[in-house]
Amino acid sequence: MDISRNQISNFPKEIQKLQNLEALFLNGNSLSNLPEEIGELEKLGILYLNNNQLTTLPKEIGQLENLVSLSLSSNKLTSIPDELGQLKKLRILNLWDNPTLTTPERNIRKLFRNQEIAIEISP
Repeated sequence: MDISRNQISNFPKEIQKLQNLEALFLNGNSLSNLPEEIGELEKLGILYLNNNQLTTLPKEIGQLENLVSLSLSSNKLTSIPDELGQLKKLRILNLWDNPTLTTPERNIRKLFRNQEIAIEISP
């Protein structure tokens, strides 16, 4: 489902009911947070949230056990939850252009030490 560039500032509650959703693109909106219920999208494999206003992620994001690709570039993230390390299928994590991200790259890589994963982080 692609609802990018729609000036969305709140996560659409209807999406939480789409239990079979496999891909969600919410790029270029005005989202400042994600609800805890994001963790209920059990089949979600791709989640793109680039170019929003996200400052944090809920720990429930770690419940997305089928997530393969998570792209969070060009947001305002200050940290990422340790629960991301629970995503055993995750292969791509894009954190590029989050200038306020204070979690050191080595700590992020430590979360995924037993996985083969491509991580992009701004220098």
